[in-house]
Amino acid sequence: MDIGHNFDPNKPSTLNELRKVKRIIEAQVGTGYFNKNRSPYEIHKLVCIILGTYVKPKNLMKILEDLLNRSDELKLIRKESKYGFVYLSKSYAG
Repeated sequence: MDIGHNFDPNKPSTLNELRKVKRIIEAQVGTGYFNKNRSPYEIHKLVCIILGTYVKPKNLMKILEDLLNRSDELKLIRKESKYGFVYLSKSYAG
């Protein structure tokens, strides 16, 4: 997934999608979804199912990148696995 490709944060549809994706991902952190390694594909599939529509991968990656930079209980960690990167809750990872 290409995080920076043609990203226009000022486009209303992009802002709306980012807000929705952020709410979903933050809620999933709170429910323990990230207590085990999750691939970007798994996360994308879940978000699309919850929203009932296709989500642009670059918007999902923007939210995941933001959560990597946090310092609270919503912080995620990105780890390398044999199949690529996975995401895990910092509180679960220790």
